[in-house]
Amino acid sequence: MKRITHSWLRALALSMAGLLAVPVLEAATVVHDGINYTTSGTKATVKRYNFVSGGDTAYYKGDIVIPETFTEGGKTYTVVAVGANAFVDCKELTSLSLPNTCVDISRNAFKGCSSLKNDPVPSTAKTIGNAYLQGCSSITEVTVPAGVKGTFVSQNWEGMTSLKKITFADSSTPFKMNLLAFTTDVTKASEDPIEEIYFGRDIDASLYANNQQPFHNMKYLKKVTFGGSATAISGTMLLGCTALETVEFAQGNKIASIGASAFQGCTSLKSIALPEAVKTVEASTFANCSSLNSVTLGSAVTSIGESAFQGTALTGIALPATITSIGGSAFKNSALAGEFTLPSGLTALGSEALAGTALTGVVIPASLASIGDAALAPIATLAKIEVDGGNTAFKLENGVLLSADGTRLLVTTHEKAGMPESYSNATVTSIDKYGLAYAPFKTVALPALTKIGDYGFAQSKLESFTLESNVTVGLNVFNGSALKSVVIAEGRNEISQGLFANCQSLTSVKLPNSATNMMKNCFDKCTSLKEMEIPANVNYMEPGSVPSTIQTLRVLNVNTPALAAGTFTADQSGVTCKVAENSVSAYKKASQWSYLNIVGDPSISGVASNLGCPTGLYFATADGKLMYKDESGNVVDTKFATGAHAFTLQSYKNRIYVADAGEKFTYQTPDSPLGDGQLFYVNKSGDYFYRVTVLNNVGYKPSEDPFSMSIDSASNTIYISDRNVGVHKLNADTTGLYGSQPFLFQNQYLPYYNDQISWGSITGAFQKDSKGIYWMTKKFNGLGLLRFTDADIYPDGGAGKTQHFKCVFKDALIKTAYLDEKNGYYYMFVQKDPYGAVPGVYRIALSKLEKADGSDADGVEDLKIADCQLIDNSPVKVDGTPDSGENSNIAQINGDGTNVFWGYVAPATDAEAIAGSVKLDATNPLHKSGIKTIKSADATPVVTFAVEGVEAYGVCGATYVAPPVVLPEAIALNHNTYTLDKGGDQLQLTATVTPANAADKSVTWSSSDETVATVDANGLVTTKAQEKNTVTIYAVSNAVPTLKDSCVITITNPTAAVFPESISLNITEYTAERNGGTLQLVATVLPENTTNKHVTWSSSNDYATVDANGLVTIKSLIAGVKGLNAEGTAPSVTITATSVANPALSATCVITYSQETGVDNVTASKTVKSVRYYNAAGMESDKAFDGINMVVTYYTDGTKSVSKGVYTTK
Repeated sequence: MKRITHSWLRALALSMAGLLAVPVLEAATVVHDGINYTTSGTKATVKRYNFVSGGDTAYYKGDIVIPETFTEGGKTYTVVAVGANAFVDCKELTSLSLPNTCVDISRNAFKGCSSLKNDPVPSTAKTIGNAYLQGCSSITEVTVPAGVKGTFVSQNWEGMTSLKKITFADSSTPFKMNLLAFTTDVTKASEDPIEEIYFGRDIDASLYANNQQPFHNMKYLKKVTFGGSATAISGTMLLGCTALETVEFAQGNKIASIGASAFQGCTSLKSIALPEAVKTVEASTFANCSSLNSVTLGSAVTSIGESAFQGTALTGIALPATITSIGGSAFKNSALAGEFTLPSGLTALGSEALAGTALTGVVIPASLASIGDAALAPIATLAKIEVDGGNTAFKLENGVLLSADGTRLLVTTHEKAGMPESYSNATVTSIDKYGLAYAPFKTVALPALTKIGDYGFAQSKLESFTLESNVTVGLNVFNGSALKSVVIAEGRNEISQGLFANCQSLTSVKLPNSATNMMKNCFDKCTSLKEMEIPANVNYMEPGSVPSTIQTLRVLNVNTPALAAGTFTADQSGVTCKVAENSVSAYKKASQWSYLNIVGDPSISGVASNLGCPTGLYFATADGKLMYKDESGNVVDTKFATGAHAFTLQSYKNRIYVADAGEKFTYQTPDSPLGDGQLFYVNKSGDYFYRVTVLNNVGYKPSEDPFSMSIDSASNTIYISDRNVGVHKLNADTTGLYGSQPFLFQNQYLPYYNDQISWGSITGAFQKDSKGIYWMTKKFNGLGLLRFTDADIYPDGGAGKTQHFKCVFKDALIKTAYLDEKNGYYYMFVQKDPYGAVPGVYRIALSKLEKADGSDADGVEDLKIADCQLIDNSPVKVDGTPDSGENSNIAQINGDGTNVFWGYVAPATDAEAIAGSVKLDATNPLHKSGIKTIKSADATPVVTFAVEGVEAYGVCGATYVAPPVVLPEAIALNHNTYTLDKGGDQLQLTATVTPANAADKSVTWSSSDETVATVDANGLVTTKAQEKNTVTIYAVSNAVPTLKDSCVITITNPTAAVFPESISLNITEYTAERNGGTLQLVATVLPENTTNKHVTWSSSNDYATVDANGLVTIKSLIAGVKGLNAEGTAPSVTITATSVANPALSATCVITYSQETGVDNVTASKTVKSVRYYNAAGMESDKAFDGINMVVTYYTDGTKSVSKGVYTTK
């Protein structure tokens, strides 16, 4: 073997010295063939070379064989281990052979051996330390021996840039590892060059946390083999391995289960034959394997999970008769084609199971009892459906698949020749999603219909339809259909999203008077629809609610409906929008409406409906209704749906804001597109409640579903606490937003991060007080009450930053809270307290939490829930995930300054209650569901019910305030008749609008004939020289266009035109100070009755400029305009006024600069002879005028000076 360059004499001397120094030694270092060993008894461990810092370190190198035994000093040793760092950084080590007796490999054993070409670990190894092969960039294959039971979590194979194959040797013991075995940078894990893996044992998935799955997205992995003792392929195991082409199961393999999404997104995988023992194809197992065109299932398979083969290239598949269930979307958007016979034992077919395929026919077996929504639709090519005669759950009539009782319409064939053009059925009450999509029927009659699912008539041949008010509709119901006309019956409020989108033959539609809001794309791309009338109760519209090609709109609402961004655009100026005459001004000023050509229509009523929610106590019920208790004590159902989990309500601007966390309100993977929460406000127009979308998160990030919100009226700001990322800040009047929105902060922006809170921390309640301090409770990944200001928000990361406020009630799970500044209390619903306080509603005086300036009160960090006042300890029902605080028990505490309210859901049994609650007591009147309330100012408040017997989430009080709109009642001009002499004369008219408190006093001026006289926006009338002698000037109220007044002007000499004969200026010579200044020149045009007295002004050079009114600005010589003339004299400039009517007439003023004298004031010693004052109109006097004066001082020596000043003569 090649040896290291150590002297054998030195080694012997060291060995002998050790033996002589310690006659009896349990552990010692010996050197054999140049390799260091640590010995204990007869066992030897390979030890690190002798490292010399900064010196001549003799690294192990070359080809090394470690013997099973060796003898030194007369004693035989067995090599049993490789010690920590033994071969670290031996960059010239090319091969290493270890004996089978070497069973323990310590950390960093071969780290950095960049020339090592073989995996040195013997097959008998039992332990392998972290980073044992890190940086071994020349090794191409590694094996994890069967006896190794440890865990790979720390850079074991990092930097192995030549590694092509990994073998997990056959073993019955699962092997634990995660992504960090390959890298320290999780973003680069997919770049590992591994092409092949053999799994002879199971991989323990228990370490797959925080997306640290070791084999995800391996971009070079081409082949995997399962054999030996491997029994299962764990969920998501090979997800996203886009180069994976081959999956083999070794002869005699024991694979019995394949987890959900195990091969999802393996886009190069073309075929696979599952082991016979696999009985279930789990959800998304092969989803989006876009090249997969061949799958062989075992004869024992009983179920296929949701999305199992979604998006694959399968054109056909043999399904064994043993299959009893096929999950939702199982084959959705796959390439399945031709006729498809469902398994004879199938009992359940999930929603959208075969949607989007190219099947031409489907055979339904007798056993099938359940078919999910859109299981067989949309399938554009579907021409045939057969139902086994023994099936008792479904029937086929005229090509339409129905439930056996005829109430549910599932799907229809549509590529079958000879089908009728009309369809009628007296028993159908519901149409499934895509139920009549692509249907050939031009007319349908379904008198019992009450529900139409999403895309119910999409792409159908339907030409006319009456949509009754009792029929609930999904999204895009008639999208792309052949509709030409439609009637929407009275009683329907919302024109739902995409309802008639892409109906390009639709030429007319009449919306019901009851319509209140028109949602996104409801008439988008209806290119034949040129005119529409928008009813008076429509108060909210979204993009696509009218087609972009519309030509004329008739809008009956006196108030401008709120518009989501993008509803109208600047290129729609050609769209005529007719509104009530008294609304023209408001529409012209309104955002987006101003893009249209707004015109008044006298046939549209100018009377507006009352706008605003009635006074009452509003609450959202657990079954999704918005209700309120009115001033008479009646509980009123608004008939408005709030959504599944409306956890927070707030009242503001006559609106009720609603934060709905969605159907799936408990924790989801943040990256999954499953968001379904919304934030909107509800208002009432006349007799109808309607909604205005603020934020729609459906289909976006679930982590940003709105869980709660608060409103700061002082800044018109709404704060939205999302599921677990942070808090968003929006203008409270914002409408029509979709998806992610800007953050006020994310959790990691706060100085509490990595201390009191961490990733995924879930906000319980959030409010801003009058001092600008935010109050936030946390209920997961950081518990307690946190306070901070804008200065405590660090977008670059808050961890380690200064905490200006202490965390209060640390580790207490505070589900929701309410800050009552008026009465000086902070209310909390405490779900869990680490110190044993019972779950319930508590309050604490603000004086115990903060000082008068808002800073922390002394000892605030030591407060416990036990220091608070218990208000109500009634047991609360758990609905959701109690450990994370994501549940719907007491969802909100709110108040109106006098009362405090909260919705309480009582458990049916103690088992349903939050852990640690008091026992349910049937005799306790408070142990029942309802809206509870107290008087906040009471020292010992008594809990009563504001509303009994309801299960409620969000709750708020609302007070209707009528908007103070005062309309004009009369208008009068200062003249109703007037006589002028000739063309060019002027008259100033003024309009007085009463009453004095009218909201809009503006008027529009007009002339009956602008060839006779014009009138400007301020009422100034100017006559023209022509032949007519009368004209009428009108002033019309913008707020109430029916109010107007007029003035009839008579012109005595209408054809006379008097031309100017002379022009003179008020100043003809002027001496300016050398530092410049201004001079007001006034031109007098004679004779006095000149028709056109206008002049133009000009300057002879750039020493001075003059504006259109004769105001001269003289530049400073001191600042260095040009300085003196070449002769050493100061320059001059001539200002000229020229007649517009007779350009031959002009007058001039010559301006010169004063000569330098070397003294500050050359006039100081002169004797004043006289002083003359000129005002802006050119009038002259020996006394000052009120206001600005040009002052000319004459001296006894014949000189004069000019200055400018402001005088007050009173």
